[in-house]
Amino acid sequence: MNKKLIAAAVAGLSLAPGLALAQATSSSPIPTPSQERARETNESSETNVVIYGIINGALEFDQDTGATSTPDTTPANNLNTLIKAPGPNPASVQSRQRIQSYSSRLGFRGSEDLGNGTKAVFQIENQVNTDGTSSAGLSPGTSLGLREVKVGLAGSFGEIDYGQWLTPYALATIYEDDSILSMGSIHNILGSTGFGIGPAGIGGVSAFLPGAYVGRLPNSVIYQSPNFAGFDFRGQYMADELKTNSNAAIKYNPWIFSGSIAYNGGGFRISYSYQTAKDEIDNIVQTTGTNTFYPTYSNNFAVGQAVVGALINGAHSNDTANKFSISYSFHTAMGDWRIGGIYEQLKYDATGLGAAGGNEFLYKRNAYVLLAAYRTGQHAWLLTYAAAQDGSCEITGMACSAQDLGARQIAGTYAYALSKRTFINLIAMRLHNKRAAAYNLYNGTGLPAGSGASPSGGMLQIMHLF
Repeated sequence: MNKKLIAAAVAGLSLAPGLALAQATSSSPIPTPSQERARETNESSETNVVIYGIINGALEFDQDTGATSTPDTTPANNLNTLIKAPGPNPASVQSRQRIQSYSSRLGFRGSEDLGNGTKAVFQIENQVNTDGTSSAGLSPGTSLGLREVKVGLAGSFGEIDYGQWLTPYALATIYEDDSILSMGSIHNILGSTGFGIGPAGIGGVSAFLPGAYVGRLPNSVIYQSPNFAGFDFRGQYMADELKTNSNAAIKYNPWIFSGSIAYNGGGFRISYSYQTAKDEIDNIVQTTGTNTFYPTYSNNFAVGQAVVGALINGAHSNDTANKFSISYSFHTAMGDWRIGGIYEQLKYDATGLGAAGGNEFLYKRNAYVLLAAYRTGQHAWLLTYAAAQDGSCEITGMACSAQDLGARQIAGTYAYALSKRTFINLIAMRLHNKRAAAYNLYNGTGLPAGSGASPSGGMLQIMHLF
């Protein structure tokens, strides 16, 4: 499989030049004399626009069965301190067939030469749903502006943009995930927890949730460094636009920073990525009325509301993620190989909780990935194994158990390249959740099952890059 082409297309950053289908000048319909003169004497002022995209369709056979069942929801039957028992009628998804789009998109990317090695750059990327579903209230098939959007400047200093973009934390391992555009993605586990609020279904601005570290950040300043002897740095800051006024009843200041440093050389790709989210517990609760990660009574967690429930002034959160990845590519007489591994730790820390504001909640979990890929001619095979540990938790004034919040996944892919841009892929996967865990499918639409249910299935995929 053309790994470099697919990875760049997924990231939406540097897709190898596709069909340059359109060019446009920046002049007005009736140019002034100075504009006309500038156009005559400096042809580099023209903006070059490229149309690109991915059309992805898959016939998927899937199920999500084995949800945990207990006689009732009394505290004695809680799965652990954090997760209530799901009750006598657990949610499972029986075997079914679906047509899935898996991140099909249409984008417009362009630049204008400003001279002295500096360019103005922009990109607008739209979601295209080949399965006919609608999104964001728009007509079925297309959702405008829900993917990468930027405008900025590029030169010897690197590139700096304003817009909405996948975080450096996400991109650091998306480059390692050959199955990112399928149900076999390693990001079914990476970047989320077993609480059932992970990256399943993440698409655009409103879908970035605390507790989910694979998504797009809106309202961002984005920086990409030039390459220094194989090293590059990415940084992204989501501005604190939702900071409360000084007279607000509950004061909070939500912002997010994400960064990565990577090395490419000698067959190695090594990366370290970090992300921190401040006051996301307050941001989500106050703006939507719901809390998608932290344990509250109303969100079906066993911890009582008096302990970590209603937010009061002074409640804050500091969520962090650390991830290290390494892979090595090499050539043999039989074909090309790539092997690698990933380690990740997520940590969620909230303070100022409870009726008196004196309680703290802390949860940490580690995850691991092993991967191997082999390509010869038009054929490619990929095998991945991913596992998340149960994790550990602490709550002020009470014992805390995160038992059975772990999961493991194995996935295999066979890909056949019909051309440099058209592929047929056959994918099979099995994700096994422990009794309290609810890891789900990252890309496409997650299966709405309860704790303990384990998604599995296979798919036949046709994918074209242009």
